[in-house]
Amino acid sequence: MTAPSPVLTRPLGTDDAPALLALYEHLNPGDAVAPLAQARAVLAQPGLTHYGRFQADVLIASCNLAVVPNLTRGGRSYGVIENVVTHAQWRGQHE
Repeated sequence: MTAPSPVLTRPLGTDDAPALLALYEHLNPGDAVAPLAQARAVLAQPGLTHYGRFQADVLIASCNLAVVPNLTRGGRSYGVIENVVTHAQWRGQHE
């Protein structure tokens, strides 16, 4: 029996844009796909980090974290997590 490939979670970079756009088909099937240049620009946006979960170099899940500057709570920033998606093939599985 072959050991499963390790699972890795890491921030996504601009080179990950095509894989992320393909994964978003599993978030809202049928939605228009953003242009690749726009996706790369968003991935490079300061204060916004997209995280990806990879199995054998295949992007299987992601989310993004927007850190928002704030003037309440002593000026502490807060984060908003959005666009949480798992590839349909990988849903309901555990490590």
